[in-house]
Amino acid sequence: MFDDVAVENDSIRLDSSYVVAFMVSNMDVIDQPREEGPSYLVLVREDGSFVTTRVGDLIGGDIDWTSDGVFFSDADSDYQLDERGLSTSPSVKRGSEQLSHSLVGPEIHVGLYNVGFEGSDGYVTEVVVSGERTEAYDVQGAYYDHAVCDGVLFGISSEAGVNADKYDGDKPDDVEFLAQLFPSVNGKESLVGWKDTASLSASGPILACEDGVISYVAVSEKGSLDTDPALLVNWDTRTGDVVELPLVTGPGEFLTNGEIGMARSAHRSIRDGNLQWIDGAGMLWSTDLKTGATDPHFDTSMSFENGLGATKTVFTGDSVVVFTEQADGGARVVVLDRLTGDKVTTIELPGLVDSIEQDGLTVWSAAVRPEWA
Repeated sequence: MFDDVAVENDSIRLDSSYVVAFMVSNMDVIDQPREEGPSYLVLVREDGSFVTTRVGDLIGGDIDWTSDGVFFSDADSDYQLDERGLSTSPSVKRGSEQLSHSLVGPEIHVGLYNVGFEGSDGYVTEVVVSGERTEAYDVQGAYYDHAVCDGVLFGISSEAGVNADKYDGDKPDDVEFLAQLFPSVNGKESLVGWKDTASLSASGPILACEDGVISYVAVSEKGSLDTDPALLVNWDTRTGDVVELPLVTGPGEFLTNGEIGMARSAHRSIRDGNLQWIDGAGMLWSTDLKTGATDPHFDTSMSFENGLGATKTVFTGDSVVVFTEQADGGARVVVLDRLTGDKVTTIELPGLVDSIEQDGLTVWSAAVRPEWA
């Protein structure tokens, strides 16, 4: 299906009719060998029609759509697609899995790539900078959660590795640390702070940041799903201080670890002093950043426990864009007003999910045109 609507790389243009983009490639199945294959950038119009452009293989390919165009990568190159066409820059990565692709400044993009354990060096992530400057360097840690605060890229890791020697506590295996990844400090990460009890982000991978404080919803790694409260984590990138607050819904009441499900938020989830996020059942919640007070905002009437919706939610200034699978094998893109919950736009994509599954592919990431939603 994706080859049938593919446009040659030297002919593709990012015209104003495209409003949504997906990155699709071979899925990664636990305990099974993964076959390499092409990746596809899928560009969708409001009427549900779409085209693709085919590039090389990459696990977890991320998309960054800004006013300058769509930025994405494969294992050998970085790409920028705009109204003039597709430009390619050679960029060979050591890591075969992309964790994120973030715009950190005008024409500066930073990709994080998972390398893994390397002997006594601990867990390694590769940082690849492209755009007006290019560089690549290794950092210690597995940074599956990260945030951009005023042009600085930070990451959160529970794999202390060689950094365990810098922790003052007794159990470095049970902690998380926050590090500055870009700009680097002498080509390395710079430790910012430690958190004594690891908590699994239910919000990532790109977290919200406002006034230098990273905020996200998390599940306590040691807590009970049924009885312990889910957490709001506020981590100050300037001081390293961290504050964890239960998600309080009323006097003596809170959301438990199990109740938040596959919670979703993003780097633009903060609004009017609240972190907005969507739980696994499709409810959009609003959590006060200072108190942890959490209120249901509106029901999106969609489930996010499986498939597209489990990982694909985009927050913009005024809207939240959700992607859901349909029982007939199609997919649906819905734009909702963040204030009222009203549906602004719906795009139907007949047969998309069936085609993805039949070809052994998966959707790794999604983005929307900045001025569209």
